[in-house]
Amino acid sequence: VDAVEDKITVKIADYNTIKTMAALTFRYETDSGAPRIIIFLKPNTSPGIIAHECKHAINFVFAWVGVKLSTVNDESECYMLGWLVDKAHSAIKAFKK
Repeated sequence: VDAVEDKITVKIADYNTIKTMAALTFRYETDSGAPRIIIFLKPNTSPGIIAHECKHAINFVFAWVGVKLSTVNDESECYMLGWLVDKAHSAIKAFKK
């Protein structure tokens, strides 16, 4: 988190919070207004927590583009969740190498 805070103009979390959290999904806008989402995961994060954080990210994306979540027509949300969870697991696998 410290390295990321050096590159953006937004405070993510205080040091004590960072030490105790299992994972974090953080949204912000760049100085030019571009939306960004960062998911922070530890290498030993459980699949359930990865899915949990990815769902937060999807909610942020849908809100940014004005799409309402639906409990009866959620196919696009489910595809996006699967893709994002796969990307998170792939990133952790690459980090562990």
